[in-house]
Amino acid sequence: MLRDRAWSTVRLAVILTVVIVPSAYSQTDPPLDGRVISESGQPIEGVSVTGSRSKTCCPFKSDSTYTDATGAFHLEHPGAVVHFFDKAHEPQILIVKPEVAKVEITLASPSNDLVMPNCTKPDRSQREIGWGKYGLHFFVPRKGMNVSGGKPDADYTVFFVRSRTSPVQLQLWFGAYAMGLDPEDEVLINSATFSQKRILNAEGELVGTDSRGQLHDGLTWRQTAAGFQGAKYRAARRDDAELFDRIIGSVCWIPYRE
Repeated sequence: MLRDRAWSTVRLAVILTVVIVPSAYSQTDPPLDGRVISESGQPIEGVSVTGSRSKTCCPFKSDSTYTDATGAFHLEHPGAVVHFFDKAHEPQILIVKPEVAKVEITLASPSNDLVMPNCTKPDRSQREIGWGKYGLHFFVPRKGMNVSGGKPDADYTVFFVRSRTSPVQLQLWFGAYAMGLDPEDEVLINSATFSQKRILNAEGELVGTDSRGQLHDGLTWRQTAAGFQGAKYRAARRDDAELFDRIIGSVCWIPYRE
């Protein structure tokens, strides 16, 4: 615990959620100083700290840095959302209030990782969706589902999956850098709660992040990305979310051959 009373701390455990009122944010972007520690209170060195992407082009860029040996970091232009990433701990997201200039972040040990196995052949009740023979794949029930899209656009493609009784869609993105690992800032800021966990492949290697949350109106969202491709849905009711989560849970990987 830091002794300086001017240091306002914001302790975040990975399961802890952040409640935010969007109107509380202004256009100001003051610098942010902080410290990242483990659950035992030890400083964590080498944590990647990345702020919001700039809204001006070009190019779009984010202020980023790494924590030093004392766990300290400084972002001159953090923006509204700051991401903390370290392979040995759960990822963490902080919504930055304008009045907060210093924070203390607690990263938790990994738990409840989403493990992505190597693909096996689906049964006849399921349709396998991917782009090409290798890489990321999902299994979608054939009965009661509509699947559209899939036309290549430059170096990526996207499929739209929905129940025949609902207009809400699950998007499946494939290709190099087809989808970002983290949700858009607006989604996080407009959420009442959210959390993020790691995605591992069959060999136990860290390959992506699985983010999900609930909006203030009670609707839910999720973004599951590995290798800059994956699945996402926005503003889904409970029935749609449960269906989409089952499809996301079927994610698997066909390793590339040398």
